[in-house]
Amino acid sequence: MKKWHSALLALGISLAMGGAAQAETLTGMVNGSDVYAKVGANTGQWVQLTSGMAAHNLKMAGDRIAFLDASGGLWLKQGGIRAQWYLQTTGVSDYALAQNYLLAKKTDNTAWMKEGQDPTGQWDSQMVASNVSKVYLSSNQMAVLFANGDLRGKVLSQIPGVTDVGFVGVTGTWSDIAKNVTQAAITDTRLVYIDTNNDVRGKDGPIWYSWWNNGQVIDTRAGQVGLLGNKYCAVLEPSLIGEADNNKYLYCKTGAFSAQPEYT
Repeated sequence: MKKWHSALLALGISLAMGGAAQAETLTGMVNGSDVYAKVGANTGQWVQLTSGMAAHNLKMAGDRIAFLDASGGLWLKQGGIRAQWYLQTTGVSDYALAQNYLLAKKTDNTAWMKEGQDPTGQWDSQMVASNVSKVYLSSNQMAVLFANGDLRGKVLSQIPGVTDVGFVGVTGTWSDIAKNVTQAAITDTRLVYIDTNNDVRGKDGPIWYSWWNNGQVIDTRAGQVGLLGNKYCAVLEPSLIGEADNNKYLYCKTGAFSAQPEYT
């Protein structure tokens, strides 16, 4: 099992890569305090996209790239590496990005949504939620972790191939997902979360689907979880596994939650 320092951990647990369905499949990273990106995952030259903006919290979706600057400004470009940056809003502490949605958590712990692919478009006039701790987003689902540990979600649009319970949209009623949650991850077809006991549970399918194995624990002693394609990844905290050093341990499972872990 390899030990991952936090600088490497951020890349391993939340790889910034766009979707293959777009004209450009982009890969990005923050090097120092500047954003770099390239077309493709394994080829192409890195291109510096920012300078002197103290960029952090880089996220990508399709041909969209976003980051936060030092003062909480949320910047977005769409259309590829050479597209223009647009300041979306200020006072942001967290955000989530999808091809058709941008969900921002402000420093006052309110959450706001922008719909559509126009980076100059307007934010929805109705606040998504208040007393928010973290926000999560996929191309057709959103979830919000509230300060009291409640995780709630909404289906934003019809999910291809899913014909049962319908979608509610941004202004629809929240669905209760779980309680006593500390962190989560969501895609169009999967959801995982960590509870206050550092146990991980998950489900395959939209947010209203049943929990995997009738709610049995997938992993224990987890400090962070992430989803990337058909991979589920978890970070084991040193204090929870009897390690005396400050390293963290990252492993992933490909396919089913019951698959054998791959230590990387």
